[in-house]
Amino acid sequence: MNRVIDIGNTRIKVAYFGKEGLIKLNYPDNEASLWEEIEAKEGPCILSTVRKTKVPALKNKVFELNSRLSLPFKSEYKSMETLGQDRIGLAAAAAIQFPEKDVLVIDAGTCSTYDLITKSVYQGGIISPGFQMRARAMHELTGKLPMTQAEDLPQGFLGRTTKECIALGAYGSFSWEMDFWIKSFLEQYPELFIVLTGGDAIRFENPSNYSIFADPNFLVKGLNEILKYNASAF
Repeated sequence: MNRVIDIGNTRIKVAYFGKEGLIKLNYPDNEASLWEEIEAKEGPCILSTVRKTKVPALKNKVFELNSRLSLPFKSEYKSMETLGQDRIGLAAAAAIQFPEKDVLVIDAGTCSTYDLITKSVYQGGIISPGFQMRARAMHELTGKLPMTQAEDLPQGFLGRTTKECIALGAYGSFSWEMDFWIKSFLEQYPELFIVLTGGDAIRFENPSNYSIFADPNFLVKGLNEILKYNASAF
């Protein structure tokens, strides 16, 4: 059984894969609980992290994703050594699942990332603040604005409390940005296939009525493909 660890900015995910695909997902509360879980079971294990994660000494080897591994896609990116592990995993998922398509992968997480993969060739992308980062910036960089969550979004387009106003601003700016970039990419790639993933993907599943494939587990699927692609090394 393959095990995939995805340590994001806000949560940790452990995905278990068998021959038929994704079997189950676990969400450890912290890194200590994560390593206890990894030690309890055997099998190939790959780690993708956007934090400064230090893997402790474990009896079960954990391989950290990096650009030096064999990857199931080619790349035109000028600094692969700086490309985020999460973005490498997303590119791998796009290349394996849609090898003959031009694919835009939008990851709606703490940061919003837009990555273009054209017929299994990674081209590059865009990084911007995600929904929560926008809301947090308004709270932390001002004296009185409260912190707000997506749950504070009101019905309609008008906020009637300060939290609702902030939530609408964060949501609207993200949605308009997504709409702009999708339109821009479609001008260059008319047959573009769009994938939406990430923790906030469910909130933005169909912006501007574009045809979008939403998969909250797209990253871990890509990481599992990299694990299989490097089976002899693991």
